Amino acid sequence: MKQALDAVGKSHDGLILHNVRIGPLRTSLRLDAPTWSALREIAQREGLTLHQLCTSIKEAKPPALSLTVAIRCYALHYFCDAVTADARDRYKNTC
Repeated sequence: MKQALDAVGKSHDGLILHNVRIGPLRTSLRLDAPTWSALREIAQREGLTLHQLCTSIKEAKPPALSLTVAIRCYALHYFCDAVTADARDRYKNTC
């Protein structure tokens, strides 16, 4: 957490710019350090590249939602679902 917050502090507005490929197109995304970290972790867990993950989020997002908002929501929901599943598994094992 400290490392992610330090990275945010080094950028002028708290956002870090990276280029990603969305399908065949290259685009720039400005996201906070914790979101970039979460995306890398999710991609690794799912056996995808960061580009593949961002492409799948783009393809699944509602048209009215921006890609950056969709990515942030996806990362948040991914880890919330993981925590919920872990808690559910722990509960089952105690009963």
